Amino acid sequence: MIADQEEICSFLGYAENAAHTKWIGSAEKLKEHYRNPNKPIQAIKQSLVQLYDLLSEEIEEVDEQALHDFFWIDEPGADGPSKKKQKKTPIVIPPPKEPSQRHFSISTVDGGFSVVTPKDACPDNYPQAVKIEVAYDVEAGNPFKKYSPHDFKLGQGGNLKIALTKETGKVVSRAENVLQLEVKSPRLGCM
Repeated sequence: MIADQEEICSFLGYAENAAHTKWIGSAEKLKEHYRNPNKPIQAIKQSLVQLYDLLSEEIEEVDEQALHDFFWIDEPGADGPSKKKQKKTPIVIPPPKEPSQRHFSISTVDGGFSVVTPKDACPDNYPQAVKIEVAYDVEAGNPFKKYSPHDFKLGQGGNLKIALTKETGKVVSRAENVLQLEVKSPRLGCM
């Protein structure tokens, strides 16, 4: 609120408190110059609140046709935008991709797992370096970071069975929970 008329400025000046932060209708200076000043001071103090209330009044009115041009349901015999049917662009579904050829297959066996080359493995994809890292599943966190040598060992003293021949491949390294192999041919089997 800005008071820029001389009369109202002097009226409000007399109503100010010593800190100039409030208008007080019962101020002594105000009573010396004006009769019954409390009501006009209260009206001035409440004027901005009343203006806001007036501007923010909500008139609730439901207009069921307000967004009819944007959203509608096709109903037989209904008037409106539904008669303007737009041509739909057909969705082109790409043909299914050829499944990528698997180089290894992992399956569960009694007491562990099995990693083998599939029967249809292409010999052109070999030799390959293979790293197998194993850990027990845990409820929370990264199981590989929580691995302990007390769980099991793939290295020396472990109970890992490897079915490799000199023709199919060789073990590069074995340590704790990591096994590295070089597979020369697609006939591999290990547990």
